[in-house]
Amino acid sequence: MVLFRDEEGGLGLIGRNCPHRGADLCYGRLEDNGLRCPFHGWHFDRTGQCVEQPAEPEGSQMYKAIKVPMVPVREVDGVIYAHAGT
Repeated sequence: MVLFRDEEGGLGLIGRNCPHRGADLCYGRLEDNGLRCPFHGWHFDRTGQCVEQPAEPEGSQMYKAIKVPMVPVREVDGVIYAHAGT
């Protein structure tokens, strides 16, 4: 899992491997309110939803079907809690 804080201050805890080629998202770049894969630039928001695929043709909607696992997190008094199961 990769924990990050987006530009709005929200926390994201998402799967560590990009579903495209398995690149390690812990080396991703924080940008545009999410995390961008270092390999081909797929961009994920804090819910794990892919929001952009730079190499796809204009008008492609394929990114909407791609999501990495995520774990809900919250911050209380500076401590981050993750709900990893029931």
